[in-house]
Amino acid sequence: MALTVSSQILGLDTRCGPTDVVCPCLLICQQKKLIIISFHNSPVFDPATGFGGTGVPGTYTLPKDEAGTSKFFDPESFVGCVADGPFSSYTIHLGPGKLVTDHCLVRGINSTYTRYFSSSAVANATSLPTFEKFRIELEGMPITPTHKMHDGAHMGVGGEMSNFYSSPAG
Repeated sequence: MALTVSSQILGLDTRCGPTDVVCPCLLICQQKKLIIISFHNSPVFDPATGFGGTGVPGTYTLPKDEAGTSKFFDPESFVGCVADGPFSSYTIHLGPGKLVTDHCLVRGINSTYTRYFSSSAVANATSLPTFEKFRIELEGMPITPTHKMHDGAHMGVGGEMSNFYSSPAG
């Protein structure tokens, strides 16, 4: 079963069934069975060929946001500093949130959020009749009452990527 180059890079096969996950997960389709080999083990997060893995627990403490303006969706996703890959020694000068601090790249990869980018979610979004409806379905909160694909990708990576303001650093 040949995959496209982009599918090989992301580690996914979009020809699986309508309830399969199409995310940066390693997918194997065999006899119409889907095996998900963990969001954590995706080639995207490989330390040698990707962008490095999840954060190391205990290596970062999320600072207090006294003003309450930083919009942390999931403070628990700030697991720790990324210790491998090309960004392991990267210093971020903004965030988290609206705070201004020098700190490591923080991640907390969490497979829980892969449900937001299932192939049925992609099929639903791409079947909408107008670009505006597609955009809204893709973007999710705060436009929609629930999380969608864009939100799920940010929250699945966790840490910097899960924050509205400092996600460009993630």
